[in-house]
Amino acid sequence: MKAVLVSQHGGPEVLAYSDAPDPVIKPTELLVRVAASGINYIDTYQRSGIYAMTLPYTPGLEGAGTVLEVGSEVTGFAVGDSVAWTSNLGSYAEVVALDASKAVMVPPGIELTQAAQAMLQGITAHYLITSVFEVKPGITALVHAAAGGVGLDARRRALRHGVGQCAGVCGGLPGGGGRFSAGAEQAARLGAAAPGQRAQAAGDRAGREPGGAAAGAAHPPFSRLSLLPAQPGLWAQ
Repeated sequence: MKAVLVSQHGGPEVLAYSDAPDPVIKPTELLVRVAASGINYIDTYQRSGIYAMTLPYTPGLEGAGTVLEVGSEVTGFAVGDSVAWTSNLGSYAEVVALDASKAVMVPPGIELTQAAQAMLQGITAHYLITSVFEVKPGITALVHAAAGGVGLDARRRALRHGVGQCAGVCGGLPGGGGRFSAGAEQAARLGAAAPGQRAQAAGDRAGREPGGAAAGAAHPPFSRLSLLPAQPGLWAQ
């Protein structure tokens, strides 16, 4: 099969499209033909060496595809099933050995390309508005980095949970305000000074403190995901 291999840490140039042996599954695994691989910030941290990896390795933690073989101890899945997953290294490949405990069935009508990009971002958005801070009807929510995948999903979910208002903040994207049609009632840019409604909850998924202060070298962007009660002076414009 073909796979992307990383033999040394570095920039995108270390990604090598190579021949690789077909994986042999364990009794608790599924063999899956990959239809699409999700690409996430953590992939770049592993590739660059911010997160040290055992070399060589095939990157990619997220994907979706079709089951080719079912391990002898696996139940609930059959050959031909459409599945998606996250947190299973090796997804930048034509075929992957997938821990069955990390697989979910893709519902009919959902394209595998959609499922591949929804797992990690969807899980992140879900726990931000249900576990880190429970979003309830009537509150005002402020989502930082609102034009990204997590931000878009978090705003949709917050609105479905009945928030009174959901504002999105985006910094440095030309024309970025046009992307807030996915659910934010209001849009603001980082650094905007005009005050408006005070927010009861603020979410930041870009590795920065609410308001734009850097979170620090120990917290690269994707490793610091927070939804915090709003502090005095934090506003949704």
